[in-house]
Amino acid sequence: MQAVILAGGLGTRLRPLTEKIPKVMVKVRGTEFLWHLIRWLARNDIKDMVICAAHLWEVIARKVNLCVPQGVRLRLSVEKEPLGTAGAVRNAEALLDEEFLLINGDTYLPISYERILSHWEGIRERFDCLLVVYSNRDKIAPNDTAVNDERVVVGYSKKRCEEMQYVNAGLAVMKKSVFEGVRGGVPVSLEEEVFPELVSRRKIAAFVIHERYYDIGTPERLKVFEEYLEGHPEALSEG
Repeated sequence: MQAVILAGGLGTRLRPLTEKIPKVMVKVRGTEFLWHLIRWLARNDIKDMVICAAHLWEVIARKVNLCVPQGVRLRLSVEKEPLGTAGAVRNAEALLDEEFLLINGDTYLPISYERILSHWEGIRERFDCLLVVYSNRDKIAPNDTAVNDERVVVGYSKKRCEEMQYVNAGLAVMKKSVFEGVRGGVPVSLEEEVFPELVSRRKIAAFVIHERYYDIGTPERLKVFEEYLEGHPEALSEG
């Protein structure tokens, strides 16, 4: 399975760390966050990766072939102007497989991806997307996803949090066909435009996890991920 990493975020909440580098290149225990993510994907036998970059993409391009595990194919899709989360995928269309993992470039989910992909195999004929959602028992972020008893996503909104039960864990299995209708060359949001349309047609399945994810969107969350790495030295090794 191919992985598509969304790495175009401005990282405004992490300034001054992100004044000269994109958010994914912020160092955590001496290594850029992006490489922590790439190594975890490689450990899960994900060896084909596409990075969708925009803001300060040159910083990623200069290091794109460094720190990459042996056997990993890594390519860069560059946006001349930020195109949003769905627009970025549309921009990378020529590099994409028919199905792929779509991953937020500032999010780290330390679970076996085989569990997710195995579940997808059983439902892929009925759905266009499998969204990994966290039970959020420790309230690490506002809920944004509603799921029914059949594990179908029936609501997605970052504005109606009181109606939601779970939080998007920053990872989904997507069909390339989902992005065929996305306008090219203009900003389009996956969360605000694509997901609601799929939800209306009941085309997103949910994969509920109870293991927490980590992100580096704020200084506080960056510190939590640093603490996670301190307690899991195996995550720092090449593996």
